[in-house]
Amino acid sequence: MKCVLDVPSRSFILLTMKIAMYLLMAAGLLVLFFLAPLITIWSLNILFPSLAIPYTIWTYLAMLWVHSSAIGIYYRGSKDK
Repeated sequence: MKCVLDVPSRSFILLTMKIAMYLLMAAGLLVLFFLAPLITIWSLNILFPSLAIPYTIWTYLAMLWVHSSAIGIYYRGSKDK
């Protein structure tokens, strides 16, 4: 007699692992997207102490703009080739 609550099939487990991997990658990219400007400000303050860039919402938004502009220029240049 076969039990109804058998172990899930291998394909179901692989599908679940693939979904979990995509969710973790998306979460990691979101965290990186929001932390990258702060890490950039921190690294500039470490490399050039005389800059003394404050950690405010305005410097965060400005650095986010710089990052998005640099990414846009990079991708626009890669399409032209």
